[in-house]
Amino acid sequence: DVLDPDRDVVINQLGGWDEATDPVGWQPKPTVFERAAAAGVDAVTVSLPAFERSALTRAGLRGGRFVAGRALIARAQAVERVLKDARVPTLVYFYVNELDKAGHRDGVGSDRWLHALEEIDAAVRRLVDRVPAGTVVLATGDHGMVDVPPSRRVDYAALDEAGELADPALLEGIAHTAGEPRLVQLHFRSDAGPDVRERVRRTWAERYGAHAWVLTRDEAVDAGWFGAVVEDRVRARIGDLLVAVHGDLALYDGRRVPPHAFEMVGQHGAPTRAEREVPLLTWHR
Repeated sequence: DVLDPDRDVVINQLGGWDEATDPVGWQPKPTVFERAAAAGVDAVTVSLPAFERSALTRAGLRGGRFVAGRALIARAQAVERVLKDARVPTLVYFYVNELDKAGHRDGVGSDRWLHALEEIDAAVRRLVDRVPAGTVVLATGDHGMVDVPPSRRVDYAALDEAGELADPALLEGIAHTAGEPRLVQLHFRSDAGPDVRERVRRTWAERYGAHAWVLTRDEAVDAGWFGAVVEDRVRARIGDLLVAVHGDLALYDGRRVPPHAFEMVGQHGAPTRAEREVPLLTWHR
């Protein structure tokens, strides 16, 4: 989730962009596919039907063709057909979400996760055996994942018996909470002065500092968490205060998320090694 400073609302960028959010305006840089198409490459995304016209697809994958397939094997076969029918240099992005879903639901290493991994392994092996000679196949992931036990899924905005915040010091001067359970982003109200901001920072460090990094936006940017260069138009989207977990912990704003969010076992989002480092496997056909 991110804050739209112009309208002072919070929008979930994955679950459903609202009508006022333009994907191209949000991410105006040329995509890899647009650059490939400009160079004469046939750029193709093979993914789930639900994502064909999604705002996230338009933001990050625009510029190429989209081929839909529901089941994993259907998508793998679609990739094979695209490559076999190719008459010009072709770049195919093959999206697989089965392992991610299994990890979120049941955890890394669970039976469901291992089953999904075996299915993906078999599908990739078949694909590598059948693609045309001269094809290079790369397999990687966009993140790692860690398991968080139920007792460590904490609602930092929990209410007491009187319906008041149980720990109001954590949210003093906060206009919006954003981010995700492994990387909370807090946006202060415009009238929250330096004393309030420092007090809230200290409070978060006292409560969770043994299990999380607590940084200001400037500190996180200077540390390179958001890349070498952060444009001003993007900088404002980042929380004023960031809480990045490095232990087996997940921090929720229970006012903002549905109850089933607390059932998520596998999680990611913090800059820990387990969540950031992923393999890159390469096959030369």
